[in-house]
This record gives sequence, structure tokens and C-alpha cells, in this order.
Amino acid sequence: MFSFVYSLFSNNVSNEPINNNEDDEYEDDYSDDSINDSKNKISENQVSTKENRLFPNYLIITILNMILSNQYRNGIEIEHDSSEKSDLFNQILKLTLVSKTFQNQIIPHLHFPMFILRGSKDITYVQRLIKRGITPSGKNPFININQINIDLPNECRMIELNSTINVFKYLLLFGEDLHLEKLKISTALVPRDIDSEITRILVEFILKHQIKELELHNIPAIKTHNFIENKSILNYSLLSNRVNICGIQHLCLKNQLLSCDTVMDLIELIPKLHILDLTNNRIGLDYKECFTNVIGNANLLTVLKLSSNVLKDNVSQLLPTLKSSCFQLHTLDISENYITNESTKSINDFIQSNKIIQSLNLSGNSFTELGVNSIFSSLVQNNSITDLSLSNYQTFNTTLFAEYLSSNSSNKLKSLNLSNSKILCPSNLIFQSLSINFKSIKSLDLSYCSINNDDSQLNQLSEYLNSNDNCKLERLKLLKTFKDSIPCKMLFSNLSKSITDLDISLNYLNNENSIDFSTILETNKSIRSLNLTSTNIRNLSALFNSLKLNSTLLFLNLSNNAINLQDIYDYEFLIVNKSLISLNLSNNSIENREMTQFFRILSKNRSIKYLDISENHLGGDIVFPTFKRRNQKLSLDIKVSPFLKNNLSLNKMSKNIIVDQNKPYSITRYDTNNEGYITLQKKTPNKRMAY
Repeated sequence: MFSFVYSLFSNNVSNEPINNNEDDEYEDDYSDDSINDSKNKISENQVSTKENRLFPNYLIITILNMILSNQYRNGIEIEHDSSEKSDLFNQILKLTLVSKTFQNQIIPHLHFPMFILRGSKDITYVQRLIKRGITPSGKNPFININQINIDLPNECRMIELNSTINVFKYLLLFGEDLHLEKLKISTALVPRDIDSEITRILVEFILKHQIKELELHNIPAIKTHNFIENKSILNYSLLSNRVNICGIQHLCLKNQLLSCDTVMDLIELIPKLHILDLTNNRIGLDYKECFTNVIGNANLLTVLKLSSNVLKDNVSQLLPTLKSSCFQLHTLDISENYITNESTKSINDFIQSNKIIQSLNLSGNSFTELGVNSIFSSLVQNNSITDLSLSNYQTFNTTLFAEYLSSNSSNKLKSLNLSNSKILCPSNLIFQSLSINFKSIKSLDLSYCSINNDDSQLNQLSEYLNSNDNCKLERLKLLKTFKDSIPCKMLFSNLSKSITDLDISLNYLNNENSIDFSTILETNKSIRSLNLTSTNIRNLSALFNSLKLNSTLLFLNLSNNAINLQDIYDYEFLIVNKSLISLNLSNNSIENREMTQFFRILSKNRSIKYLDISENHLGGDIVFPTFKRRNQKLSLDIKVSPFLKNNLSLNKMSKNIIVDQNKPYSITRYDTNNEGYITLQKKTPNKRMAY
């Protein structure tokens, strides 16, 4: 589709030449051979404006916005290396250089969902796009950017203490015409001597652009004498004189370890809050009774997340205030707060009287069986909840919970999380309720619930999952649910046609059950996403053969299975299968020779667009075959370990090389003689032992 757009506009260019005389590093980034070739064809292929009216600009804009929204839902990362500029965003930049029509009539109406900025160079780069567009003389800059993510990495040089400060100074360069709604800053290390200038810059930026959504995430990190983790990078008191012009409606402050006093001051400074996420802070450690009044004044709240704040039984004061003041609150998360039975009365009153609440998370608290049972009784009197999480409870009365599932109050329930809970008993009432009365649920999580293969509960679960009339599930999670190998034939032989997402990772698939599951997969027409991570799958050949006949599976995850491909001689599924678009083979034991053979057959595949081969036993000198037969219109993103980033044959095969940087790191030493570097060592994942 974009190739058509490119050909359309590259041939319909104003006679006005593009000024290339100005020495601009910003424009030079895109002055590659493809652009020069396009410019040379302009004089030979002029198309009238009337001709282009067959394809109105609004239609082109709509199509491009749909493509941008879909392809960059996780953000646009800036690539400064010209050899890597092959993605859609950079093609748009190139087209802007060769077509004045595209620059003036299309660019101002394109919406970019998110930019990910990892340093001052990235910020300067985007700032220029916003200020003047791709060319120095551009009059139609890129101003429709919905979100900017500033992602400061976990690896730092101790000698560059001012680098963090410089990153934020560049924020002031963004013009007021930027249509920005959301700012997210993820940082692991903050300079201990952070000055007030950074906090001032952030406040000015927030107010200048009327940011509606602000997310500040502190990532757990290492500590040194120059850097400190979990320190707030924003001085909220600077907002005190600007309350009337602060437009923040969505505030996320995860992992900030903020005290109760700080949170109260902050909420008072932002009166228009609709969504507040305070997950993993310290509100409960120095809890003040006036906190409830402050929350009550934020009467526009629709979402409140207070997970992991050590609130304990202070929620008994908070919930009545939420009930009487926050009339629009539909999502409440008070999980992992050590709440005991003393607070069950206020929780029950809140559940029974609230007719708006839709999502409720009470997981991981300190209720006894008596407390949990009383909550079940109150659920029967609430018919508004659609998302319920009750994970990490080892003792409760399944009869009472089954009554809730069987009642009319559960008719709207669409998502149920019972992971790591002791939901099983001889009566099997829960699974009977699911099978007979419960048709509305779309998502079910029974992970870590420890079902025995010889248990009678297994029959009830099987009956429910194989009932097309009563089971309307779309997403099913069964992570580490079975003590023995998964009884695939019993559970999935006639799996409900509504289930599209199946996750059975962290279980065990022996040879017999692997063959059974592969046989089932051959004829299954519903599953789109399948996660087999850490299943130690025994018969991979049978699984690959099933993919020759399966025509619906889109995403397959086989990571962390000690796969070596040594005994796999038939990769015909790569040629025959036309549906699979994502294959994850990371964290296995695949070696150079096996991977070379795999890629030789993969070159004939026309559907796979994403391949993860990171964390395998691959050497940097591996020679990958070129994809001469592959349809050039399809892109192939390959995720690799860092040492394969510059592999020549791999780069020739696919320019969309994704380096796996999201692995945990641990500090090993601090060497003052080594130019002040922090030495980091990658943690090696533990291989799962064979059964």
C-alpha cells in the first residue's frame, strides 16, 4: 500500500526544485541513493494534479494513519544509521523530500502515535521535525504526535553526570504548536546531585503543552555513590502556583516510593485527575487520616490503582470516602496491601452499594477463609463488575463462590483471574457453574492452581472447555497449572471454537501429549496465539508437521525449551504454512549450523514477519543465506542478541534487525580506573531440567 502512495506522490511534484544546497546534518540523514534516484525521475514522469484526484488526499491520509497506528503501536524508535532506515516512518521522511504535494498536503494531517527517545540526540532530532519538518525550508512540520516516551537506560557512564540534565534541557526546544497529549519518562538512575533546573524544565514543559497524561516510571536499578534509584525526578511543589492551568488528567507514578504526604500534596495540585496510578509506593507506611479527605476531593476519578502500598486496614477509612465522593469510579485496584478481615465490612459495603464499579482487584491480601467468604457473599449483590481478580488465595469456600458464578449478578463478568488460588474441592462446584451457567466470560486465568491429572476436577474443566454451547472464552491462561504432563487429549480434543488465545507455558509436555496436542492443532480453526514457553516439549517434529495443515495460527512462542533442531530434518512447514506471522525461538540451544539450515528454508516463506532467535548458542561469525526468493514487499523483523547486530549476511537479509536489550543486568564491580564505567554482566537464565 505504501509503495503505491510513494509512486503516486514521487511522480507528482511541484516544478519548484528542492533546496539541497544548505549543509544540514538533519536533512543529510535522509539523502541516500533512493532519494536521489527519485529526484532524477521527476522530470521524466510528471503527472497532472487532475490525474491524482482519482485518489483524494483524505483517502491517502486515512490509509497512512491506519498503517502508522498499527505498525507503531509500541512507538517509533529513531535510527541515526542510514543503513538501517528502511521502515515505514523513514520512507515517509524520504517521500517528503521528493514531493512538495506530500509535504504540504499530507504531512500536517498524519498522526504519529508515539516517539521513543533515548537521549539528547533523539530529542533534538524530533524537535527539528516538529519545528520545520524534514527540510530546512519546510512549512508543514510534524506536529501531530500523541505521545513522547523518554527512556533513560539502565547503563550509564559515571563520567557523564550531566548527560541526564542535557536530555531534559532539550525539551524546552519543543514549540508550542506541538499537539502532544502524553509524556512518559522511564528512568532507572537519577543523578544524586540532580538540580532544580530539571524539575523546572519538566514543569514548564507540562504546563506549556497542557499535557493530559503524565507517566513517570522508576525502574529498579543499581545504586552507586553518584546515582540513586527511586528518586523522584519531578518536584511537584513547583505546580503549586499553577493549579488553575494544570491540565493533567491521567497521572501514573509507578515505583516512585512516594510517601503519604507527597501523594496528598500532589493530588491537591492536580484537581482534574481522572486516572491515578500509584502502584508500588509507600503511602501506608506513614498513612495520614487526612489522606481519605484528599482522595474524596478528587471526585472526578474514574480509575484508582493503589496496589503494593502497604495500606493494610487503612482501606476501611478510604472505601467509604470513595463510595460517597467518587461517583464516577469504575476501576479500583487495592491488591497486595496486607489487608485483613478487619476491613471486610467496608469492602462488602463498597461492593454491595456501588453500582458503577466495573473492575475490582483484591488479589494477594491477608484475608482468612472467613474474610474471603464474606466478600463472595457481597459479590452476589453486585451486578456491575465485569473484571474480577481474586488471585493468591489458598483458602476459601468454593460453594459460596460457585453461588456467585451461578447468580444473575455474574452475567456481566467478562474477565476472571483465580491464579494461584486453591479453587479445587471434591464438589467441583466452580467448574460446574462455569460449564452450565456461565457464558459471558471471555478471559479466564487458572495459572498456578495445581490440578492433578487424576483429579475429578479435571473432568469438569474438560467438559467446560470442550463445550461450544456454554464456553465463550476467548483467552485462556493455564500457566503451570498441571502437576504432571498436560492431558492435551482430554482438555483440547474438542476445544471451544471461541478460544483464540491459549497460554499453557511453564507446564510439561511429554512425548505422548506433545503428539496429541500436535494432532489437535492440525484441525483446530480457532487458536490464533499459542504460548508454549518452558514446556520442555518433547516432539517438535510432530508440532512442525501439524503446521503444514493448520491455517489459522498466527503467533507461536517456543522460547526457553532447550530446542536444538538437531533432530529436525523436515522444515517443509515453513514453505507450506501461509498463516504464521510470528515465531519465537529465543532462549534455546540452537547452534550455527542448525540455524543456517533453518534460514535456508525460511527464505522461501512468504508469511513470517517477526522472528526472535536471541539468546541461542549462535556465534557472531554465522553466515545467513540471502532471501533472494522472498517477496520483497514483506518485511522480516529479526530479534537477535547484541553480538549479531553487525553480522553482514544478516543485515543483507533484513534491515529490520531488533537487538534484544531487555534482559536483566546485575552489577559486578565498579572500576574507578576504567574511565568510570559500571561493569554489567548479563544474567544467564536457568534452563529447565528435563522430567
